[in-house]
Amino acid sequence: MKTGLRFSCTIGNLAPMTFAVVNFTLDEALSSLFTLSLTLAAPRSDIDTDTLLLQTAQFTVTRDENPQREVKGLVESAVVGTTNRHQTLYHLTVRPEMWLLTLDQDSRIYHQLSVPEILYNLLKQKKLRANMRFNDPHSVREYTTMKRESSYDFFTRLAAEEGIFFWFADDGLHVSDSHLNMRAPDTLIYNPDVTSAIEENVISKWSFGSYMRPESISQKDRNYHNPNYALQHNATDFEAENSTPFHIFESYGRFQKDKEGIPFTQYRLEALRADSKSGQADSNCIRLMPGRIFTLTHHPI
Repeated sequence: MKTGLRFSCTIGNLAPMTFAVVNFTLDEALSSLFTLSLTLAAPRSDIDTDTLLLQTAQFTVTRDENPQREVKGLVESAVVGTTNRHQTLYHLTVRPEMWLLTLDQDSRIYHQLSVPEILYNLLKQKKLRANMRFNDPHSVREYTTMKRESSYDFFTRLAAEEGIFFWFADDGLHVSDSHLNMRAPDTLIYNPDVTSAIEENVISKWSFGSYMRPESISQKDRNYHNPNYALQHNATDFEAENSTPFHIFESYGRFQKDKEGIPFTQYRLEALRADSKSGQADSNCIRLMPGRIFTLTHHPI
């Protein structure tokens, strides 16, 4: 039985033992395309980097033969590095399959579709699968315009307008409008003594704070079928601990009806206040990822 922490990577149809992982970095966030940067070593120096592009890559972290984390994606770039008589280094960048949406640009008009339906169609065009779950009602739009933008920019713009976000888990892409659809919680122990944290998953550094942000917003637009109607909606965070006079007014709310304007304004306020409570932490838990909820124990606060 092999014990300890092991890292492995397979690329396309190449043999599983072709590459050994030298080092890696993984940058990821909610509603962002992750970037996995790999430095791999191989006994071969003749691997054609062109043939590696867009190949499926799977990076696996294993502890005591138990998989802890898998990251799957497509090879965006492949570079041959240092070589000697024994091995050659290859530097690969891996992106999620959703990254394919960044490689096009188009102008289109979508009729009588809700935003979740448009997002589904964008993914379907690239044959991408996603776990899509929505708690809020999302109105059908009479028309939605995509104007000289990539499918990814169009996707993220529409998603932001209606409080929809996405993340990547071991089982693929998830799209939702509620944290209730995120993974079941993990429990992590707060232990500032990093030398004693060998077997258990801990958080060794933790900071959390409050940040001043606007607490109310007004959005106004115009319905050209009824130009005299006061099409304006307001939203306020009544749970904010400090009442402030800071207010945001936007004269172009991107809505034509009240049933659209009310949630749009609330989503906009939530975006403005998203980081009013935020923190930072250091952990040895590889299972932590965007879209993963956890509980912190043994912290004095």
